[in-house]
Amino acid sequence: MAAKSLSNRFMHLTNYSVNKKNSSFTPNSDETVCQGHKWGLKALWRYMRADGIDVDALWESIKDVVVKTIISSESAVSSLMKAHVHNKWSCHELFGFDIMLDERLKPWVLEVNISPSLHSNSSLDENIKGHMVRDLLNMAGFRLPSTKSTEKYHGALPAHLKVTTCRSGGLSPDERSKHVFYVHKHLGDAEQLSVITTLTPDDLRILIETEDEFNRRGRFERVFPTSKTNRYLNFFETPRYYNVLLDQWIRHYRHCSLRGIERLVSYAQKGIHLGHTSDPEHQWTRDESQESTLTRRRVLSAPGGVILASKSHHFRSSGLGRYVLGLPGIWSSASKSRSKPVDKKQNHRNQDPHAS
Repeated sequence: MAAKSLSNRFMHLTNYSVNKKNSSFTPNSDETVCQGHKWGLKALWRYMRADGIDVDALWESIKDVVVKTIISSESAVSSLMKAHVHNKWSCHELFGFDIMLDERLKPWVLEVNISPSLHSNSSLDENIKGHMVRDLLNMAGFRLPSTKSTEKYHGALPAHLKVTTCRSGGLSPDERSKHVFYVHKHLGDAEQLSVITTLTPDDLRILIETEDEFNRRGRFERVFPTSKTNRYLNFFETPRYYNVLLDQWIRHYRHCSLRGIERLVSYAQKGIHLGHTSDPEHQWTRDESQESTLTRRRVLSAPGGVILASKSHHFRSSGLGRYVLGLPGIWSSASKSRSKPVDKKQNHRNQDPHAS
């Protein structure tokens, strides 16, 4: 590196807020065009494909480093959430990932911003960030406060406006027992599947929220959990029950998602998800003979946490992704096509053994 270039602050940084002040900076207002010093991700992918680069493989490698980065901080984030967050359903975080590609197109994480810039100084920014923020807020959703936190106002509300939410205050003894059982590290992958055989009210609330969130995703892409991310469970410092639950649910219904949704709807219509139940179909606790048989046969269970990430269509010289942490997944807003409609014939071939 030449000594004379050390004082050139525009040479070594890819930060837009700095580079836009450079007299040589060329703006760009079209996210689909490869021009200027700021490109949209769609334009970059098109440019790379024209140069013979496998963009799909590159995108998978970027998602891999993002998921691993989130996992590396998951234990600390989880501890802080327990200490400071009163309602886990109202906790979402938007992260800005700065990623650099080396000469072999291997992605490297430069930094993760906890307050990424959402300012829009051009039509390119407005188009990209505007859509991302819209999808982000839709996915986070509007959370009704608990009855306890608003009870002082309920006297003035008409009866038809008083809402009972499906989010209970805590776990029942039966649900706690199930959580403890399924976070044992010695349980094999085959054993993990039994976690979705008997669904408790708490399980149903998590799964309903997961499916509902997925349907509100807009252009976001869920990068964890998916049907192919089971290998990441071994990277968590502490096993998390909900990671196991969501991993098995998504993998089991990956070819017949409507069957899974129909199963949840049937339980919700009975009100099972609204609170604790004495229905034996949703009571997990088993007697000692059943548990010893399950342990001997190694037939069903395993570890878990829950994360979320989202990548905007931005790309700077180093590369930029925007990611979201929360319940119940990791999301990335990529400019990929939406999922194809489910083939009813395929659904029939993939009948769910749990469906009524």
